[in-house]
Amino acid sequence: MLAKICAAVFLGGAAIVLSGCSPEAKAGLRSWAFTPTTYQERTWLYLAADGPSTGYDDKQIDETTFVVNSVVSEVTTVKQAQDLALVHVAKLGESRNFSHFIVDRARAQMRCTMHYGNPVVELTVKYGSESDFVDVEKPYVVADVIADLMPKVRNPDASTTAKETAYIANMRLCRSGGPVPLN
Repeated sequence: MLAKICAAVFLGGAAIVLSGCSPEAKAGLRSWAFTPTTYQERTWLYLAADGPSTGYDDKQIDETTFVVNSVVSEVTTVKQAQDLALVHVAKLGESRNFSHFIVDRARAQMRCTMHYGNPVVELTVKYGSESDFVDVEKPYVVADVIADLMPKVRNPDASTTAKETAYIANMRLCRSGGPVPLN
C-alpha cells in the first residue's frame, strides 16, 4: 500500500517538475507511461464528447461516401494515425462488400494541451468496385490495404526511442501551430 502511495506522489511530483520543461525533457516520462495506439476491431469514439480518448469514428454521408476520423495517443506518429484510419476505412468497406475506395479528402490536425498532442486524421472516402474507378490512377484495393497495413497497426514500434521521437514531434507540431503534414 505504501509503495502505491509513494508511486502516486512521485508521479504527481514529476508532473509538477516537468510542467515547465521542453518536450525533449518530458519525452522520457511520457514514453514510459504511454504506448502507441494499436488497431482494434471496435474502438469507437465520439469526438465531441470523448476529449483526448483514442480510437476512430465514421460518419456516413451517402451510400458510398464516409468520413473517418482516427485519434491516436501522444506517442503515436501522424503517419501511424493515417495508417490506422486507412485500415478502418478498408475494414468498413469490407463489411459493406466494397472492393475499392478512393480518398477524396485527407487532413490531419493536432489535439493539443499543455502536456500532450494527439494526432487526429480525417479521411473522406468513396467506395465502389474496380469499374467505378476507371478514371482514377490508383484506387485503393480493400484487401490489399488490410494485408499491407494490418501487421503495422497491430504491432507498432513501441521502443522507447520511437515513443520519445513521436511525442517530441507531436508536441512540436502543437507548438508550431502550423499545418500537420500527411504522407
